Amino acid sequence: MIRWKWLVLFLCFAIISGCVVERKHRRETPKNQQPQYEPAGSLGNDNNGGQVPDPVTSGGGGGEVPDIPASGGNTGGVGTQPSTPLVPPPLPRVLVYLRGDKGEDFAPYVEETFKEAGFKLIDRDQLQNIKEVDAALSTNDRNKMRALKHRYGIEVILAGKVKSQFVGRRRIYGRMYDFYKHKINMKAIEADTAEIIYSKPAYTLEASSERKVIRRVKDLASLFAEKLKQRWAKKRYQGRNFDVVISRIPYKHLIRFENYLKKYPKVTSLGRRSYAENTAFYDVGFRGQSDGLENAILGCPFFRFKIVRTTNNRIDAEFKGLKSGAVKVEKGPSVDFEPFIEGTVDKPGTRVWVNGKEVKVVNGKWRTRIKIGSVKEVVIRAVDPFGNVTIQKRRIGGP
Repeated sequence: MIRWKWLVLFLCFAIISGCVVERKHRRETPKNQQPQYEPAGSLGNDNNGGQVPDPVTSGGGGGEVPDIPASGGNTGGVGTQPSTPLVPPPLPRVLVYLRGDKGEDFAPYVEETFKEAGFKLIDRDQLQNIKEVDAALSTNDRNKMRALKHRYGIEVILAGKVKSQFVGRRRIYGRMYDFYKHKINMKAIEADTAEIIYSKPAYTLEASSERKVIRRVKDLASLFAEKLKQRWAKKRYQGRNFDVVISRIPYKHLIRFENYLKKYPKVTSLGRRSYAENTAFYDVGFRGQSDGLENAILGCPFFRFKIVRTTNNRIDAEFKGLKSGAVKVEKGPSVDFEPFIEGTVDKPGTRVWVNGKEVKVVNGKWRTRIKIGSVKEVVIRAVDPFGNVTIQKRRIGGP
């Protein structure tokens, strides 16, 4: 019995001693000292010197991977550098033009929505002649649309009409109210091509106030703004279609120009829509901006062109003639003492004939002898590598 008492006292003493030591250890440890952990994804060392993968990155534990700051932070991890954000595509200039018995009342709400979306707006009241807009919208005349574009910088016309219909009067809480239904039609038109980008109608239920109409107009304007943003982003970063007009080009040169443009690397499609009075109208698919297509036209090795007018979706160019291996006479011949004639060419590979006899061209220069007295005129004919021909006539002893 005495032995059991001593055993119980010994166990109590051991328990009390352990509690005292633990309490002393907690007092010595600072409160703000936190346990150190290896950063997520790092490798720790086991007792045998080998590397033990982190349980989170190796698939064990099933926990969530903690966020690591981009600069590494206090965790010591290596963060990824943020990528450079893409420059947003430039949005078009928009003219909001709502007609109808309530069009002018709701147009400011549409303009407010587009302004908040980042679009640049053209004020309808500041146009010099509003009849131009009325005529362009009523006839869909391409020339009138382009005139608006060039004069005022309008790229998209948001045309619409708001109509209200009286449906009756009702008594509510002792007062009479007029109820109306509203129909809203909107369409976005490209000023360059008169193409309808997007069109959608909207309707409102019977209401005695305009709050529901205003909300519906704003929702429809937000939808149009989103559609325009998507289209302009696609046109900037992907292939798109251009209207290309070539004026004063003879039909005999038309096929050659088309074959060149079809083989151009960034041209995805080429369709001739019409040809009349030496003017060709094309629908060209091109991966890039309008300046790239302009360079493709100007870089044609056969013909010379002049860019007359260019917009975001249309290029007008004028045919100026052939690109030939032009030959230049530097010297001779003279009746008195100079029986030689010599000159230069401006394109490598150009062949030269003088009075029907081919002359050797070396480093862009040529020279031959003329029999004075046998002929009174020298005919110089040059053909460049593309087959373009230049003919010059020079009188002996004269210019």
